[in-house]
Amino acid sequence: MMAAAVFLSGIVIDILLRVENRQILYSDIFSSCVAGVLAYAASRYYARARLAAYERLQATAEVNHHVRNALTAVLYSVHARRDPALIEITHQAVGRIDWVLKEVLGTPDQDPQLEVHKPPRKYDRPA
Repeated sequence: MMAAAVFLSGIVIDILLRVENRQILYSDIFSSCVAGVLAYAASRYYARARLAAYERLQATAEVNHHVRNALTAVLYSVHARRDPALIEITHQAVGRIDWVLKEVLGTPDQDPQLEVHKPPRKYDRPA
C-alpha cells in the first residue's frame, strides 16, 4: 500500500505542478519500491518488538506469581514457630518484596491495564 501511495503521490504532485509531457519515470517506480520495502521492514521490526515485549511481560507475570507463592509459604512457616521477633522481621521483608512486586513490576490481577495479552501473529512466519 505504501508503494502505491508513493507512486500515485508522485504522479499527483507532477499533475498539480503542471508538468507537461509527464511520463512514468523509472525514478517514480524506484522510489515507490524503496518506500514499500522500508514500510515492510518497519512493520516487521515493530511486530518483532511487540512480541519481545509480550514475552518480557509474560515472564514478569510468571516471576511475580512464583515469588508470591514462595512468600506465602515463608509466612506460614514463620507463624508456625510463633517467634514475635522473627514474625516482625519477616513481615517487614515481605512488605518490601510486596512493594517491589506491586510498584515496580506491577500486578496484573489488581490493574486491568497490566494484563498480558498475546499479540496477534499476523506478521510472523508460521512455525
